[in-house]
Amino acid sequence: MPADDATSRNRLLGREEALDIAERHISQKEVDLREYRIRMDGEELSEDGNKWLFLFECREWRPGCHFLMTVDRRSSHAEFIPGE
Repeated sequence: MPADDATSRNRLLGREEALDIAERHISQKEVDLREYRIRMDGEELSEDGNKWLFLFECREWRPGCHFLMTVDRRSSHAEFIPGE
């Protein structure tokens, strides 16, 4: 197996790549990202370092107007977790 194949399989997603995946996943949910901002005051990596965590909050605050996107750094799997 060529070294490039092994490297690409073991490579972890960077923040910008993960954010792009998250935003594409969100667009499938018909969420208007212009109404949200990413909260930047928390950790953006899970405790074990395996997932990127992006907390989106409404620009105009209202209860429940937020959601969390997680993106696995190895598999690129994205998950949308709605606010309550």
